[in-house]
Amino acid sequence: MRILYISDSSIPSYSANGIHVMKMCQAWGEQGHAVTLLAKKTNACLDNVEDIFSFYGVTKCFEIKFFPSKPFSGSGRVYNLLLPFFSFGNFDLVYTRAIYPAFWYSLFGKPISFEIHEPFDTKSKWLANLFRFIVKREVVKKWVVISSPIKNYLIESFNIPQSEILVAHDGADEVDDSHGVFGLAPNEIHVGYVGSLLKGKGMDLIFELSKVLSNVNFHVVGGTEEQLLDWKNRTLPSQELVFHGFIEHARTVEYLKAFDILIAPYKTEVFVKEESNSNNIAKWMSPLKIFEYMAVQKPIITSDLEVIREVLKNNESAILCNPDNLQEWVNAINLLSSNPLEASKIAENAYRTFTNEFTWSKRAKNILNFIDR
Repeated sequence: MRILYISDSSIPSYSANGIHVMKMCQAWGEQGHAVTLLAKKTNACLDNVEDIFSFYGVTKCFEIKFFPSKPFSGSGRVYNLLLPFFSFGNFDLVYTRAIYPAFWYSLFGKPISFEIHEPFDTKSKWLANLFRFIVKREVVKKWVVISSPIKNYLIESFNIPQSEILVAHDGADEVDDSHGVFGLAPNEIHVGYVGSLLKGKGMDLIFELSKVLSNVNFHVVGGTEEQLLDWKNRTLPSQELVFHGFIEHARTVEYLKAFDILIAPYKTEVFVKEESNSNNIAKWMSPLKIFEYMAVQKPIITSDLEVIREVLKNNESAILCNPDNLQEWVNAINLLSSNPLEASKIAENAYRTFTNEFTWSKRAKNILNFIDR
């Protein structure tokens, strides 16, 4: 099958959406499909990355086409405006998770499959109107969403038939022994977090935990230089809190495998941008972090949110804690650090769930099977 994936992500960049897009293209490419990724060059792209495939830890089994070839001020808007002139072609499937490609294909009556990660009417009136236009045109071949609340939203707000919507949670790659392990001090407890330090991702809770649990080493992998400087300036010498900084995605597994416990303390409000008008995605999200944690067979402590419970079961494949109750997180860390049998049980159950349901390969196959049926 000839597949065109039209991306709105800045590639390469710090963002998780770029990881998602690259991993999906890899999954389809490894399954024998001829995949072309159409991506934009913006000032948000990292300019010191020599090999994009290596940066994301994906095999070079698909083609990437950039427009424009070099970023400039406003290049993202130019990309969105000129999409019809360079994206139409001879493909069996056109797929996107961005609203402007879906709009242009709807305007010209061309079929497209649309993956949605949050409602557009929560972003702006303009995007809400674009989305309503897309729905009315009825050219979207199939709808893919990352959580059940988004599916329910599409059904209730737009009367999209349930049979045309697939819930496909995010995923991760299976981890083999070829990956190294980051060296940490033996005979100590190491609790790790890998991800961004944006509002709602839980850095403030990790900070407080490091004050209370002086016998535990807390590790944070991720964050911009500005964010790291801010948190380092707040950290007291008595806190066992180590900031490793941003690590290219291909190497994060080395850190994940090194930690004893993995933590994802999402708040009830989670944001993907620094701007004050950024949207709260806590109700809709399917965090990549969770699946990457599951893949390395380490016990997970995360927040007791509806979207998390779609994937993990409390005291079976993770310990789910109230994001506003610090003591629950303290108790969970103490339990797993003092009870290796319980920790092993939770890690193994999460890994079994992951391999059965949540690899990128399975996700890619499920989506194509759904679209083709």
